[in-house]
Amino acid sequence: MATFTKQPSEEFTIAIDFTGRMATGETVASAVVTAADSAGTDATATVIESSSVSTPSVLVRVKAGTDGANYKITIVATTATAEVYEADVTMRVREE
Repeated sequence: MATFTKQPSEEFTIAIDFTGRMATGETVASAVVTAADSAGTDATATVIESSSVSTPSVLVRVKAGTDGANYKITIVATTATAEVYEADVTMRVREE
C-alpha cells in the first residue's frame, strides 16, 4: 500500500495510476473514492476535497486531517469494459 505524508493545512492532488493493472488500450470510465480513519470511521468529507478521472489515473484532491492521524483512502476504478480495480493509499497527517 502506498503512503504519503501531509501537514493538516496542506491541500493538494495525488494521482493513482492504474496502468499496470489494465489491459492495453483500456480506460478508466469512473471512480469512487472514500476515506476512513484508523478506527474505520468514514472520513471522506473530512479529507477528500474532490476526485476526477484522467485515464489511466484517478486524481484525488486531499485536504485537512488531524495531526497524528492516519487515513486509508480507497479508490475503486471501473473501466470502460466494466472491469473493477481497487487501490488503497495511506495518508499520514503530521505537523512538522
